Order: sequence, then structure tokens, then C-alpha cells
Amino acid sequence: MARSFMAKLVSLYLRTQRNDSEVYWEKTVQALTKKKENPSKAPRFLPITVADSVNGRVFTLNGEPESNVIVFYLHGGSFINDFAPQHWDLIRTIHRRTGARVTAPAYRLIPYGTVLDAFALIVPLYQEVIAANPGKKIILIGDSAGGNLSLALTEAFLSEGIQPPDELILLSPALDLTLENPEIEKYLAKDPFLSVSGIRICAKYWAGQLSLRDPRVSPLFGKIRELKRVTLFVGTDGILYPDTIKLFEVLKHEPSNRLIIGNDMIHVYPLLPIPEARAAVDKIIETILR
Repeated sequence: MARSFMAKLVSLYLRTQRNDSEVYWEKTVQALTKKKENPSKAPRFLPITVADSVNGRVFTLNGEPESNVIVFYLHGGSFINDFAPQHWDLIRTIHRRTGARVTAPAYRLIPYGTVLDAFALIVPLYQEVIAANPGKKIILIGDSAGGNLSLALTEAFLSEGIQPPDELILLSPALDLTLENPEIEKYLAKDPFLSVSGIRICAKYWAGQLSLRDPRVSPLFGKIRELKRVTLFVGTDGILYPDTIKLFEVLKHEPSNRLIIGNDMIHVYPLLPIPEARAAVDKIIETILR
């Protein structure tokens, strides 16, 4: 099926906004170091509670009393960008259609925070929620950079004996921040959204003192074979597509793991205001409730 007109239009617009210069991205990050770190803000249209800590801010949208589901949503944005309206739209849709409680940690972004700060915020929060809600279904969802963090956390939970999420839903996850997969080159011209230079600069700051090959930074290097109930969404017109295929080659032995490919779709297409996103969102809701 051909791409919709809206999908083509969004792709064209994003292409005009992309910058492939490492100098540009380095200057962007350096400019932020001279500014005060601003806490994330929740949209006014949602009844969200806010809790602050030294490692970030946590937003919670309480679910229906009878709901047996808790969703954690980790937003993307190359580790440098805050929640976008599209993230809140999906969070609102998940809450409305499932009745689940949705917790969205606003981890500290670069250059103010690193992956270790994100772990310091989310791991104890996750453990606290599990302890307070025995028997409830836990769903972890992340897009792009948030997908990276979601997978890295799940690997850490398994290694440390912490209860893993009952479902892990990853939307165009960034899996290997070294970007060394030679297949990526074939997708550079197709991707109107992401640039290799931008990811590399942001990854350097996100990793901090850790190696880019540390599984907390690049979860594709982690223990992925034992993962279950993982649902991957990815578009074929993105530089993260090859690594997603590489991940699923390891995961496909387990029947509960699924790969959902958006043909001719770009990065994080389930979040975009395009007709093709509707089927993906329906599948997300189905996965949460299955």
C-alpha cells in the first residue's frame, strides 16, 4: 500500500528541519551548558500529578480504580529533547483506551544528565511501584531514545533479579549508539528525521563516563536472548531499522516477541499525525491489554 499524502508531507517537512553537521550538534549541546536546566512541564489538559527528585521529575496520570494495568512511558528525543506534544497525545490515548495508570518519568536530559542519572531516577521508582501494586500488570513503553532506555532498564532488571515488565513495547528504539552497523549507510538517504552526526554527539554526552558499548548505553550489547513479550515497531525508512532487525533476529526464537514493520514509514511513525499511525496505536493498545 502506498504511503498516505500526510505521511509524505510529514516526511518532506522533517527533511527541511534535519541538520547533519557534527559542528551544529556540538554547538547546540554546548549552548545548553550555559543555560539553566528547566524542569519538564506537563500539559494543562491532563490531570497529572507531579513528583520531583534530584534525578528528575515524575508525571503520573492515575488510572481507573478497577484497572489492573500500570504503564511506564519513556519519551524519546535523542536524549536532548523533552516531551513533545505527540508523546502526550499517545499517553492520553493509552490512558483513555485502557484505563491504565500511566507514569512518565522526565529523566534529566543532556548536557545536564546522563544515563546513570536516568537509571537513578527510574529503577527505584519502578521497584516502588511494583512493591505497592502486587499482581498488577506492568507495561514499559519507550520510543527512540526512550526505547533505548526501556530496553537497557529491562536488561538490568533481569540481571539484578528485579521483576521485568510484563510487556515491553519499543517504538523505533535506538539500540546501538556506536552506529557501527554497516547496513545503516543504505538508509541514510531515506531517513528525513535522524542524522548519524546528531546521534553520535548526543550519545557521547548521554554515556558520560561509560563506554558506548556499555549495555546501559547501547542495549544491543546486553543479554537480549532471554527477553520475552517484546513488541518492536519500526519503519523501513530510518537509520535505526537495521539494528532493529538485528535485535529481532535474536528475539524471534521466542514466540511472544513480535516485530511490526511499517513499510515506507519513517522514524517513530506511530507517534506521527498520519493515517498509518492509527493501526500501530491500535496494536499498542492491544498489546497492553493482551
